[in-house]
Amino acid sequence: KIFGNYLQKDQSNLITGAIYLGNNYKKANDYYGGYQGNYLKRIKALFPNKKNILHLYAGQINDTEFKGDKVDINPLSKNIKYADARELSKYVEKKYDLIIADPPYGQDRLEEYCKRYGCNAKTLNVKKVFREMYKVTLPNAHVVWLDWARPFYRNIEWKEIGAILYRGSTGHKDRVVNIYKRTLEEQL
Repeated sequence: KIFGNYLQKDQSNLITGAIYLGNNYKKANDYYGGYQGNYLKRIKALFPNKKNILHLYAGQINDTEFKGDKVDINPLSKNIKYADARELSKYVEKKYDLIIADPPYGQDRLEEYCKRYGCNAKTLNVKKVFREMYKVTLPNAHVVWLDWARPFYRNIEWKEIGAILYRGSTGHKDRVVNIYKRTLEEQL
């Protein structure tokens, strides 16, 4: 068992369970899409030995709990490197052993985000983002992908190793913390 009684490995050796946020929706700022509660502290508990972290779709996150490089498509973000996740390898070097991603939850959320912050993305293209994350990660790296839907990815590049229900208080939509491990082989 890991992470107390909330998470465990099932019969397939996948990390499963639930994280309950409850009413702790306080964020460090009012930026759309910021992490609530102690999300990063909980992710760090799963990956305590990771040293080269990339916060993808970082917005204005407070990474005090889990320091790392931060990138976002919002041209107005402060202390964050501009990068389009669909072309991530053009902006960052291959060095990461963990990527923590909190993308817009669907096309309508992407459009709302772009309207609010002036970014120019027209589509999410999650499959392309996973290809790009593969290009900037080291063998045995992990991706933690917070979303409403299970993302598209290539099995030859990523192996799903966990899915954790991320539950808020009543009236809020649940999300899933999807966890993937990069394959060892370099793919063309």
